[in-house]
Amino acid sequence: MSENLNNLENTIQNTTTDPSNLSCPYHCPCLCECVKDIVELHNSKCIIDTYIYKNGYQFFCCCGFKGVIVGYGICVKYIDCQGCQRTKNQEGSVIFCNVPHCFGKNITVHICSKPKTKECPNAVMVEFPVIICD
Repeated sequence: MSENLNNLENTIQNTTTDPSNLSCPYHCPCLCECVKDIVELHNSKCIIDTYIYKNGYQFFCCCGFKGVIVGYGICVKYIDCQGCQRTKNQEGSVIFCNVPHCFGKNITVHICSKPKTKECPNAVMVEFPVIICD
């Protein structure tokens, strides 16, 4: 089972925009949402590093359907126009609707820590998959 998790982690790290074909090595499939977000920066000159972190998850039920809200954070380290190193954190969440009933309360959340990025003037666009498995 550990080998299956390692294979899943490797697949997640190599996935950029269409990770929807992933399946979990257990009885339930993995579900995936691709997150695209923009982090606005103040007087940025260049981006040093960008990474994603998990910020918990919560189940909800609505009209007989089960869902999961997964929190994430984006951290961008950059150099401003005065040459000072700055850090900007931005948090958000992604909603998985109509989660299969086979998902238990102890899910595993996988987030690729190194997102796909595109630098823009005073902003950075990030794209990364959020994957949940039972």
